[in-house]
Amino acid sequence: MIAEGEEIRDRMLLAIYGAFSLAKKRPENANKVLNFCPYLIGKRESRRIMGDWILSQKTGTWGIDLHYDGHKPGVDFLSRNTFDNGGRFWIPYRSIYSRNVGNLFVVGRCFSCTHVGLGAPRVISTLSQLGVAAGEAAAMCRELGETPRGIYKNGHVRRLQEILGGGFPGVPDRETAGWLIVDDESDGVKFGKGWRMFRNTNGGHLGLCSHSANAKGAIAEPATYPLPVAEAGRYALMGKGPYMWNAKPGSATAMEIVSGGKAVAFKADQAQSTGEWVKLGEFDLEPGATLTIIPAKSRGHVVADGFALVPATCENMKLLKYESIIEFEKGKIHSPTPTRYFNLLAALGVCIFAYFHIPTFAYCDAVAGPARDFCGWGALAPVALPAEWPLKSN
Repeated sequence: MIAEGEEIRDRMLLAIYGAFSLAKKRPENANKVLNFCPYLIGKRESRRIMGDWILSQKTGTWGIDLHYDGHKPGVDFLSRNTFDNGGRFWIPYRSIYSRNVGNLFVVGRCFSCTHVGLGAPRVISTLSQLGVAAGEAAAMCRELGETPRGIYKNGHVRRLQEILGGGFPGVPDRETAGWLIVDDESDGVKFGKGWRMFRNTNGGHLGLCSHSANAKGAIAEPATYPLPVAEAGRYALMGKGPYMWNAKPGSATAMEIVSGGKAVAFKADQAQSTGEWVKLGEFDLEPGATLTIIPAKSRGHVVADGFALVPATCENMKLLKYESIIEFEKGKIHSPTPTRYFNLLAALGVCIFAYFHIPTFAYCDAVAGPARDFCGWGALAPVALPAEWPLKSN
């Protein structure tokens, strides 16, 4: 890939222009033009630098996407791919610094991993998060007089995680501190027939998976969540589903809250702000309250994933920056206020740099998760950590 990059590029240009020229011979394509063709090839991988931990498919399971030749005999520019869609995982801090260059952080597609292990975290958002983690760790190195390895060896990774935020094993997300969260994998959640469990390739879901009611040829039965109400009071109801790039707007998922013998029905457009926490409204709730999703009364995109109750007394109540996207009876569905902030340090995700050059800011041994889980508000998901991951704290 490195030595033959120019030859590969020319071969791909030949394939592109040749295929387009052939297509132009058909009458229906006579007036079509080739709008854009990149001159540089996008390299999925090349050299990788070895760290104290090498990420492999054994510790990375989210959306391992591998491409190979042999799609069609005699055609060398078409490839086939294999895709293994697993659950959420975290990337160890020890994978982003060099094992033999004492002051070197390594992020982007050259971080410490195997060929197969790179099949999942190779995407832009995840690599950008690695850049942020390395930048934070670099600042800690200057502050504490540590080397990159010393951040791990001397138990500073927990602090690094807390600075990064987003939720890691044993380090809850500070943005959701005080929230009462229930997931589709939580005890007491009941699904009727017709729901299917899936792990979304693009992440964004709470925990390891979510459930969809959009099975073809059948309408799923209701799904019921017990709401974690310890004492009666006013609560904001938040909802979260997986990121769905192709979700069609105008969906209306029918839901019903039952509390104290009273029922409140409403609908939410789950195609809005997918992958993020969205405010669904505020309700007076008592212990024993339930939330039911009713596919038979819904239209469009219907998923069951995570819900959270935010008490009126919670410090984070003031952080709820979203409008409701619900309708009561004949009310209008409103679009949520855009609140996703892209990472200002995304460019770091494609760099190699030494720690003394980064006067910025750093986390357990994990420093990044799947793409999109770190673009919006994250959430803690259950995970079985390998025995080799000692979780130290200051």
